[in-house]
Formats: sequence, structure tokens, C-alpha cells
Amino acid sequence: MFESFFLVFNFEIRYIRINQYILKFIVYILGFLSINSALQSQSYSVEDVYNIIPISKDSALVMINTLLSDKLSNEDRYQSYFIRGYLKKNQSDLKGALWDYLECKRFFDLSQNQDSDYRSKLYNNIARIYEAFSNYELAIKYYSLSTDITNNGNLLKRIYYNIGNAYNWNGEYLKSFKSYQKALEYSNNDPDQTAKINSMIGVVNYNAGNFTKAEEYLNKVVNQLGSIDTIHIARAYHRLGTNYALKGDTTSAISNFESALAFKSGKDRFATLIDLSEIYLEVGKYDKVIALCNDAEIYLSHFNTEALTAKIYKYRADANFYQGNISTYKKEIDKYQAFNDRLNGLNKEVAIEGEKEAVATITRMHEEAIAEKEQQERNMWLGSVALFLLILCSWLAFREYKSQVKKKQISGELKKLNQQYIPRL
Repeated sequence: MFESFFLVFNFEIRYIRINQYILKFIVYILGFLSINSALQSQSYSVEDVYNIIPISKDSALVMINTLLSDKLSNEDRYQSYFIRGYLKKNQSDLKGALWDYLECKRFFDLSQNQDSDYRSKLYNNIARIYEAFSNYELAIKYYSLSTDITNNGNLLKRIYYNIGNAYNWNGEYLKSFKSYQKALEYSNNDPDQTAKINSMIGVVNYNAGNFTKAEEYLNKVVNQLGSIDTIHIARAYHRLGTNYALKGDTTSAISNFESALAFKSGKDRFATLIDLSEIYLEVGKYDKVIALCNDAEIYLSHFNTEALTAKIYKYRADANFYQGNISTYKKEIDKYQAFNDRLNGLNKEVAIEGEKEAVATITRMHEEAIAEKEQQERNMWLGSVALFLLILCSWLAFREYKSQVKKKQISGELKKLNQQYIPRL
């Protein structure tokens, strides 16, 4: 009797506990739904964010963060991550941009969207981030994937141009040249696009030591004067100056750098001023070196580059030394030495490898995060099934318990009746 009582009592206690868990679960679900509803009432649409980007990128970022905190369809989510990747890249948060673009890729895959142009743009953007981190292998991989899935000429022109840049930075000049040639095929003879690509073909040639070919392509750009944007003319003249400087033709180098300055204004003059200072230092025109370095120093605030800052102080120090201005020379050389020591303290190759490792880590972390999310989703599904089975078993057990109690009651009543109406023998 006591054993049966204990079993029934134990079952009742467990049943009460189970019901408490079920009640808590129901309360949690209701709370989640109410919070989610409140969030939805304050959310924005993807179109709203697109409209605000030209007005305020900071406001757009706040809106997109709010949007991503909401429950979205896969389509809205990949578009939101694409926008946030663009906004973070605009803020120079390249690691954050890479993460968002990879998330965009994940939800784009889940949406089963067949828009090949959108996927091509996405791969192109991912590749540009990898290129910015000097991870040219991954950049070229994504650029190549991008070209394989679209027939859009405008996209292909831009992507092949970017592939050419990546190969050029990686020192693969023949592949770079071929990629630029492909970009030319899709340029539709647009004068500005043709000038831009020919200018980079000139750069690839002088990087490879083909100075005559470099001059040929850069002069093609210069000869388009009057039909293209002057920025292309300025860049072509600057690159011709570099080409002649590498050949040792200082006279032609000075002439082309001076021509580049004539087409440039403001901070765009910075690099040309420094390169021209170096040539004038070689030929002994020290007054011009000092004047050009003074002009370049005005624009230093626009460029976060210690190497170029060190060059300005070094050229100006040398010019003052050769002019016999020893006191000025000492001041300038001290400034140069401070920057040079700082630069020598930085191992650039290690820094670049560190950035590559950081990007590889982000990529790996993203893949691990995806795997973890998928595992969480599976666990939630299994948990839901387990909860359903628990509720079902509890219900069945309760029914069985009630049935047993009822049987005992009936059995007890029958015994009483038997005792009352059946005479004892």
C-alpha cells in the first residue's frame, strides 16, 4: 500500500514539475512574440535604407542595424547585410564589411535567388575586400567566380579591370595584361573607360620593365585630350614621368610630371609633387625641391602615410644640405629620422602577413559561426520534438494515472457492495 502511495505521490510531483516547465515555456513564447511585435512596429524596410544612404550614411547604418535585429526573410536579410557591408567599407571597417558580405552570401544561398548579376556584384565586393588586405589569391578566386556567372558587359568590364589590378599587385604581369585586354573588350569603346584601362596597361608594362610598350599605351591616353576626363590625362602624364624616371631619362620625367601637375588640383597633386621633388633633387635644382616639398606638406593631413611623410623631410633635408643651410638641414633630418626609425620598427612583411592572417581568421570564424548556427537550429528542432514528446508522454501518463485511480475507485466500490450484499459463508 505504502509503495503504491509513494509511486502515485512521486508521479504527481513530477507531473506538477512538468507542468511548471510547460507553463514557463508558454510564458517565454508569449514574451518573445510580444517583444518581436514591438520590434516590428519600429522596423524599417530595405527600401527605406536605400533611400536614406545618399542623405546620411550614418543614419542608414543605424537603420540597417535596427532592421537586422528584426525577424526578416532570407531575401531581406541578404540585402540588409549587403548594404551594411557597403556602409562599413565606406567607414574603412574592412573586417566588418567582409563579415557582412560573407553573411550576405550565406543568406543569398538560402534564399535560392537565381539573380546571377547580384551574386556577381557580391563576389566582386568580397574580392575587393580581400584585395585591400593584400590577399590576392582569394581576391582573384572571387573575381573569377564573379566572371563565371554573369553575361552583363558593364559588370564584366569592371570585374576584369579589378582582376587586372589584383594580378598587377601580385606581380603576375602577363595575367594582368590579359585581364585588362578583356576589360577593353567590354568597354564598348567608351573613351573614359578605354583611357582608364590603357593607363593601367602602361603601368603593368613599366612594372614588367617594358618601358617602350608602357610609353605607347600611356601616350594613347594623352592623345585623347579633349575627349576624356582630365583626371585620366593627369594620371597618364604622372605614369609617363615614372616610366621615364625608371629609364633614367630625367628631362622627359620632369616634363611629364610638370604636365601632370598642370591637370591636377588640391590633394591630387600630392604624389606628383613628391615624385617630382625626387627628380629635381637628382638634377640639383634644390630651390624647386624645397618649394615642391612645402606644397606637398600642405596635403599631409589627407594621407595617413608615414613613408611619404618621411620622403618629404628627407628630400627637403638633402636640398638644404646641398645649399649649405646646415641648421635647417639638422631640423629636417631630425624629423626624417623620427619617421624613419618608426618605419624601420615596423616589419611591413609581417604586418601584411598579419593582415592576411586576420582575414583568414575572419573567414574561418564566419564558417564556424555558420556551422554553429546550423547546429543551434538542429538543436532547437530536436528540443521542440523532445518537448512535444514530453508533453505527449505527460498527457498519456496523466490519462493512465486517472484511469488507474478510477479503476481503484470502481474496485473499492465493488468490494463494498460485495461485503454488503453477498452473505459470508
